[in-house]
Amino acid sequence: MVIMVRDGFIASSRDYSSPLVMNEAFGRLPELFAALTSKEES
Repeated sequence: MVIMVRDGFIASSRDYSSPLVMNEAFGRLPELFAALTSKEES
């Protein structure tokens, strides 16, 4: 995560984490892939 501070306040922030890595770490890849490949329309 990158946070830019100006005059003591957060001016902007960016998060460079990978959703795939986070889902893998929590053991949720099968659920993610199932949701992404589901033929159902919402």
